[in-house]
Amino acid sequence: MRGRVRRGFLKSYILKLLGEGEKSGYDLMQTISQETGFWRPSAGSMYPLLQSLEEAGLIGFRTEDRRKIYFLTDKGKLALSEVSEAREQMRRSLEQTSQVFEKVFGADRFEDHRHHRHLGDHVPEEIRRRFALLHRAFDENRQLDADTDTRQKIVHLLDQVLALLDRSV
Repeated sequence: MRGRVRRGFLKSYILKLLGEGEKSGYDLMQTISQETGFWRPSAGSMYPLLQSLEEAGLIGFRTEDRRKIYFLTDKGKLALSEVSEAREQMRRSLEQTSQVFEKVFGADRFEDHRHHRHLGDHVPEEIRRRFALLHRAFDENRQLDADTDTRQKIVHLLDQVLALLDRSV
């Protein structure tokens, strides 16, 4: 299944993935698909963009078994750091879009439904929703570093959940 993602994210995603290590174009498409659970950029999007990034000096490649294996150049590493700096601006933009979505449709904010898609379809919606709520609570609570007692209680509860899951496998 293919999903649509805002224009411009593919370049940032490629830089991020190549910042983690060398990959072929096919590996980049597979990784994006696996990580998002819904978005698999087409070869018609991926390969022209890789060529453009190469022409811009952001990435290079070496040939291995007739496949191009891409890597970040120094210029690409600098571009990746700039993308990371723009992250907060992108997050705010998505949050504002989420707020409008909630007002228009009267539904839970879409971020609750998109978080933890990587859990897979076998994970029941009520568990998926709890993950989203936990994620939001952690995002909103910036005091966890200072509150050792609360942090230890959370770790203990999460350890209990992990033990329960290990027993059910």
